[in-house]
Amino acid sequence: MEALDTLTDSQKESLQSFQAITNSEDLEGSIAILESSNWDLQSALTQVFDESAGDSDGVPASDPEEDVDAQAEPTTSSSNANALQVYSFWDLLALPVVFPLRFLWAILRFAARLLSPTSSIPRQSGSISLENPRVAAQRFIREFESTYSVTHPDFFQGSYEQALQKTKTELRYMLVYLHSNQQDATPVFCSGVLGSQELVIFLAEREIMVWAADVHTSHGYQTGATLGATRFPFLALVAPNGVTVPIDVDGSTSSDRVIANIIDIIDRIEPDLSSARADRRERELARSIREQQDAAYQASLAADREKARKAREEQARAERERQKAERIAAERERKIERRKQRRREIIARMEPEPDQKSSADPLASVLVRLPNGGRAVRRFKHDDPLQKVYDFVETQDLTPFDDTIDIVLVNTYPRKLLTDLRMSCKEAGLVPNGSLVVEEKLQEESDTNSSI
Repeated sequence: MEALDTLTDSQKESLQSFQAITNSEDLEGSIAILESSNWDLQSALTQVFDESAGDSDGVPASDPEEDVDAQAEPTTSSSNANALQVYSFWDLLALPVVFPLRFLWAILRFAARLLSPTSSIPRQSGSISLENPRVAAQRFIREFESTYSVTHPDFFQGSYEQALQKTKTELRYMLVYLHSNQQDATPVFCSGVLGSQELVIFLAEREIMVWAADVHTSHGYQTGATLGATRFPFLALVAPNGVTVPIDVDGSTSSDRVIANIIDIIDRIEPDLSSARADRRERELARSIREQQDAAYQASLAADREKARKAREEQARAERERQKAERIAAERERKIERRKQRRREIIARMEPEPDQKSSADPLASVLVRLPNGGRAVRRFKHDDPLQKVYDFVETQDLTPFDDTIDIVLVNTYPRKLLTDLRMSCKEAGLVPNGSLVVEEKLQEESDTNSSI
């Protein structure tokens, strides 16, 4: 009674009607069912009758012995309450309304079962299989090909929600097929309509997605309930804007008729989608322009970065070249200065030219042809090293050679490079006379002289 005190008058009326129609005396249970249906009497009654019908269809018969045992068990206090039921004022007030409604409801349910005994959507019971939508779609395709035809539309492999989202994203139509192998019209429809080449080509040309499921799977059952499917095979066309239009099919339906119905539905819905398609084209164009602009901007940035990199590399190369030139120039200046200093030292320590008359040993009379075409002649002692001959040549005008060029003396005949400065004039073959030519020393000759 405390639960009744918290209810409004309209809720109490709904509760009285619910208990009268369902013949339920469980007060708290009735209130719980009505609360789960948001106090919608029609929804609560549908829930109760559907569950009771499902239990009678899907629950196996109990063991008679268990029934006997159950009946022998002591009843609870609620059983005693049934025997001593007392109708309240609200019960008596609702009776004239409740009994006609209950009678009318029973007649309508009986008529619905009588008119469509096998075409209604299966109830959610133990016969409904729970399976991953993608796996269920693949299994449906295999069973369709093995039972009806290997020619069929390209069924979408995924859930109905995924297919619906794809239609909205891509602005495409979707054909929904709900399959039940318990109907007589199913084999003819699958083989003659879904398996027809004309329908397959039409759907592919129009880029219409096709989603199919068996209503005996959980996802097929839920989709059928969502779309209000009551007869099978069930076919409906879903537009990109979410509008769903069922297509009437039966055992005599042909593929041409289905195609004509689809075309008629599209012709009626398409004008409403023209603005959506135009908006989508504008968005895609704007997105394409932004992508092109972004790509051009990124390309410009990359070109600027590459240009800056090359500029840095060129600057670094120029700096290295400058530093190298400075080092070469500095080395050149140092070498010229060393050559000048060496020439001054040679002149300062050079001995007087020996006289043949005052020397008992033979002398070496050396003729040197200079780079400028001139000649220089001087006498040396026979045991003077070639270093003294080089010192003498160093004091001459060696233009066009400058002070940075190293020289080498070459015996003209036979041609021989005189690079061993410790060799005496006699050993070099310059006694009594010798003829030498001044040449620029090459790198190989410098290396050979250095090794000596």
